[in-house]
This record gives sequence, structure tokens and C-alpha cells, in this order.
Amino acid sequence: MSNLMDLINAKRKALSNDRQKTIRPADGRGRYRILPSWRAADHAQPDQFWHDFGLHYIKDMAGKVKAVYVCTDKTFGKPCGVCDAMLQAQHHITDDETMKVIQGAKATARVLVNVLHIDGPTPDVPQILELSPTTFNQFLAIIQEWGGEVLDLENGKDIVIEKSGKGLETKYGIQIAAKSKPVPKEVMSKVANLDEYVAQESEEQQRRAIANLNAVAGLLSAAPSAGTSSGSSSREAMSKPPVEDFDETLEIPETSTSSAGTGDPELDDLLGQLTGDN
Repeated sequence: MSNLMDLINAKRKALSNDRQKTIRPADGRGRYRILPSWRAADHAQPDQFWHDFGLHYIKDMAGKVKAVYVCTDKTFGKPCGVCDAMLQAQHHITDDETMKVIQGAKATARVLVNVLHIDGPTPDVPQILELSPTTFNQFLAIIQEWGGEVLDLENGKDIVIEKSGKGLETKYGIQIAAKSKPVPKEVMSKVANLDEYVAQESEEQQRRAIANLNAVAGLLSAAPSAGTSSGSSSREAMSKPPVEDFDETLEIPETSTSSAGTGDPELDDLLGQLTGDN
């Protein structure tokens, strides 16, 4: 019974829509306290306080998000099925508009850390801050200069992140705050386990992501059936989403009998009784 309960708990967690949302640096100047690692002391890397992360957002030609899936390359440094599907799709695309949509599904590398947003609306509640690798590298440089005590709850340092510009011109700067206050130890009981947070792999969701990606590219998601040319691509797939997006009731067509009969008098008489022709 315990195994069943474990399975049920794991499935409910996977189906939950209450996954904590990440935050990003606010416009202007924001004050944050980056927290130590959530990992236990007996972990192979107990001091690692960050986790790499990346998501694929697959959209249709109208710009609607059809699937979201973790990039296993950006997150775990291992081969990614969605990245492979994107590369394959690009070999079959001949128009710029479709190519732009496919390339837009590329995952952006991010680094996740637990923080307190000191000048935010909930300064005592740990949140997951999402940083670009370049911005995170600036923080690592600060640690190298100031030492690992920057992360210490009692004597650590707040940091100020300054965000300026928009779009491709966005820039981030990080510096140590002039004064910092101690952080209560109780805060660490509320931090997110980033190992669990990024564990979003699912065969079903990966299939859905790849199917939607192939639909945009006009490729068949499955092997062609008998009588279908293996070298042909299905542009019809571009006009409708993959099967998973449909929730239609299966309609069984009505059957009819021919007035010419079957050639068997007894069978014709039986069919006539069933259809009311006699």
C-alpha cells in the first residue's frame, strides 16, 4: 500500500499547477539577498546554491504557446530531444516565417537561485530568482573578491541589481549593498529545493512538445503509414494542431444497405427486417 501511496503522491505532484513561479530582476535598482544552498550536508555538492535551467516554449504560427518543456541540455547538460527535433525541423523549412517560429522555441539558458527580495513586497519570503548566465557570473566575481561569507545568513551581504534598457539593449549591473542585516535561520526551511524544481522531465510532455514543433514545421510526428511516401512532408499538419490538442467525440458513421441486395435471399430478408425495408 505504501508503494501505491508513493506513486499517487508523485503523480499528484506532477499534475499540480501550483509550481512556484520564478522572479526576474525588477526594472531599476533592486535589493536582494542570495541564500546558501538548500542541499543537505551529505550531498555530493552541498555548497552549490544555484541550478542551471532552460525551457522550450513551442508556439504555433499564430504565436500561441502550445507546449512548454524543460531543455535537458541547458538544465542538466545532457542530450535534449526537443533541441534535436528543432534541428531536424530546420532542415525541412523553406520559408522565413516558419523558420522564425521554430527558432523561437530555442531554450534560453538561465541560472536559478533562492533569494530574499529585500525591497520587494514580501522581503521575508524566499523566492526563486532567475538570472542570465552573464549576470550570475558578475555575482560569482563578487564572491571571489569578498569570499564565501557573502552567502552567510548572519554576516552575509545583500546585493543590488540594477536593470536598465529594454529588449536586446537590457543591461544588468551587480554590486554589494552598503549595509546588510542578518537573515533569520528559519528562512532556510522555506527555500525551494532547486533539484526538485528543475526535475520537470516527462516522456508524455516531451512527445507533446515535439509533436507541436513538427506540426509547425509541417512534419509528420509518427512514422508514415502504409501507402504514404516516406519522403513527403505533411503541410496539412500546419493547418491544425497535433492529435493531443483535439477533444472530439469519436463519431461512428451510419451504415446503409444497398437496394440491390447481397445476392443471398435469406441474408437480404434479414437485412430488410433490421432496416425496416420489409
